[in-house]
Amino acid sequence: MIEHNQQEKLLREQAELSEKQRDLQLLNAALEREKELERLEHEERMRHRAETIELQKYAQQVSSDKQAYEKMIDKLVAEENAKQWEAREKQWDRED
Repeated sequence: MIEHNQQEKLLREQAELSEKQRDLQLLNAALEREKELERLEHEERMRHRAETIELQKYAQQVSSDKQAYEKMIDKLVAEENAKQWEAREKQWDRED
């Protein structure tokens, strides 16, 4: 009877140990999934940040290009106005 009780106790302890090991494995698997999820979220944030920076650079470049284009147009318009004014002055001088 004592030997039987010891065997039962040993079997219960082994079952508890097996259950604890299974729980530990499940916990470790859950922790690994959580770490992987955090890593993926961090990567996504970094990709989003890089994309935002690129979009800001692009917007600044477009704005700079637009300003340069408008400056060039203003210069060309001023040159054309100056040419037309000179032509009118010459015409007025000839008429006088």
